[in-house]
Amino acid sequence: HECSNSIIRQADVDAANCDLLIVIGSDLFMAPFCEIPKHVPWDVPRLVINDKTIENDADVMDLNVYFDFDSENAYRDVLWEGNTDLGVLSLCSYLQWDRDVKFVMESDTALLPTRREIQERLGMVRNEDERKKPLPKLR
Repeated sequence: HECSNSIIRQADVDAANCDLLIVIGSDLFMAPFCEIPKHVPWDVPRLVINDKTIENDADVMDLNVYFDFDSENAYRDVLWEGNTDLGVLSLCSYLQWDRDVKFVMESDTALLPTRREIQERLGMVRNEDERKKPLPKLR
């Protein structure tokens, strides 16, 4: 599914104004979201929480997309490699958000949007036929 152009434009604007970019569970190969890191200013840290490292494409000339986790020149990219759920929980714990996370996890999930609602908000469901299709299984 393609996201609407307005979502993509807003993501680019948000990236250009962010204080921290967090990438969770993505190898950043899928367009258009693989382009988001290039809109983040050079002085903004980028945290990747993923079950594997992000492979840098040798053909990519735009160094702002390239992630540098472990060279001696690395200054802003950090990789938390492992289970993404544990990575997010570790980050929340480090930030002392434990009580907030516990509250959200124990709260009535009816307050949270469904996957279908999120897809509709992102413009991924365009017509009634797509609304009737079953959602793809998550891995």
